[in-house]
Amino acid sequence: MRSVTVRGARAEVLVETDQSNREHLDYVYCVQGDAGRWREVVSGNGPTVRWDDPDEYAWSY
Repeated sequence: MRSVTVRGARAEVLVETDQSNREHLDYVYCVQGDAGRWREVVSGNGPTVRWDDPDEYAWSY
């Protein structure tokens, strides 16, 4: 894992998928439920702009 950024009940997790090449990255976006558990809502090989804005994306647990 390269980094985790948490903003409120949302998180962006940046994962290195190939240890021999640091350019192979997977972006995983998660939301946190009322009980405190996290779940993935979307992932892909590029960043999602404004992932932390609930008005932009209606991701929910």
